[in-house]
Amino acid sequence: MAFLSFDSPLGNTDYLKEDLKARSIHGGTMNLFGQAFRFILNLVGIAILARLLTPEDFGLVAMVITVVGFMLLYKDLGLSKATIQTEDIKHHQVSTLFWVNVAFSFVIFLLCWAIASTVARVYNEPRLTKITIVMAISFIFGGLTGQFQALMHRHMRFATINIVESLSVMGGIIVGIFFALRGYGYWSLVYKLLFEQFLLMFGFWLTCNWRPGKPVFSKEVRSLLQFGGNLTGANILYYLIGNTDKFILGAFSGAYQLGIYSKAYQFLALPVQQINIPFSSVVISALSRLQNDKLTFRTYYRKSVQFMADISIPMVVFLWVASEDIVWVFLGPQWLDSVIIFRILGLAALLVSIDVARGWVFVTLGQTARMLRWGLLATPITILGFLIGVHWGPVGVAGSLSITRSLLWLPGIIYCFKNTPLKFRDLANALWRPVICSTIAAIISLFWITSNNTMIVIWKLVSDFIIFVVCYIVAWIMLPGGIRHIKEIIYLIKEQNIFDVKQLRTSKGNLLKGE
Repeated sequence: MAFLSFDSPLGNTDYLKEDLKARSIHGGTMNLFGQAFRFILNLVGIAILARLLTPEDFGLVAMVITVVGFMLLYKDLGLSKATIQTEDIKHHQVSTLFWVNVAFSFVIFLLCWAIASTVARVYNEPRLTKITIVMAISFIFGGLTGQFQALMHRHMRFATINIVESLSVMGGIIVGIFFALRGYGYWSLVYKLLFEQFLLMFGFWLTCNWRPGKPVFSKEVRSLLQFGGNLTGANILYYLIGNTDKFILGAFSGAYQLGIYSKAYQFLALPVQQINIPFSSVVISALSRLQNDKLTFRTYYRKSVQFMADISIPMVVFLWVASEDIVWVFLGPQWLDSVIIFRILGLAALLVSIDVARGWVFVTLGQTARMLRWGLLATPITILGFLIGVHWGPVGVAGSLSITRSLLWLPGIIYCFKNTPLKFRDLANALWRPVICSTIAAIISLFWITSNNTMIVIWKLVSDFIIFVVCYIVAWIMLPGGIRHIKEIIYLIKEQNIFDVKQLRTSKGNLLKGE
């Protein structure tokens, strides 16, 4: 395992620009394999725990996670992203951000203890008091981890990052299954989360030789705190968008209905996260280094969205097409009530898989204040939709999420790209092909699925996947320029210059022509 040492100036990342091509490719490859491995681990963990535990167990923990997850936003204060994004940073600045993170994590830890009984009263569920208190320990681990993890991302040490994160997930799943087998019920999910966070902290302290010094509140630090404050405010609003549905549903409908809804939501979002999260870590690190080269930034951004969309869009569409078989195989027949929710949430998941590209722009160009302003508009609209939809239970909440996401998506993109090097056609050019090919593959696959109901479910799911992939590839080839585009991708991967900065700069002429 590679160790990260900062004998050279801490903020000096010029060496990354000299070989951004290889580092982006290597980082993307490591993240792809690492996230694929964690996806399989999580898939196995979910499949086992879903059979050892009940929907009510998952619902109880989901209730607490909604509150604890909100508090978690304050722990970091957006300072990890500040460390990654800023062009130059010094040891005393990172040290100060570290101690700010630690101080706030302890404050939130104590606050969670203070509100634990209130959480239980809101949900009318006494068991939530102890669950909230125990889960609050995760804030301490998180506060001690943030800046170490941020430094690893800043210097694009993605191989080490993936090893640490994969071992953490594996350890958490083992602990969760161990306690579930011993009859601990919902506590097995709590212990799983805590142990995973502890291993993450331990791993980054072990592999990063940087150690914090004394805090110094200089002018530069105040600028970083402002960046982080805006980002935290925006993250809080986006968290409300992503979690108020669960809070409202839990309060109105109880643990069982929330368990069904949250599991459908999680299972639909999990595969997309396996692509977006690791890919975003590479893109944010690289775009932050290119923020002062507008045309190169624009080309890199367009290529990044293209590669992400080519994978994430068909993935979401396939999950929607084969939702019933997927739920049966991975969760079991007791979870079939979540299929209708799974399908209704499909549109929201599709938009979320693309929407991550907006965050890249706000963060890497240092525009977190604009990100906060958009959140102030989008959050009340989304919450209003949840309050209306909850009258129809989980189905109504799922429908309101898909509707509000659809209404806000295009205005959000237009606002995000305003006063930046990016144009809407950059996004449109990256998305049209995977959208059309996925639609064609979905239509053909639906006919195949409905005509093969007599097959054993697991083999039916395998055949569904094969038919969808084949249809997607064939549709891609048949579209104008499809073969040329595939050859270009193969060539770029073979030559390892997907994100070659020199090549990107030679593309400026084509970019200005809109090609």
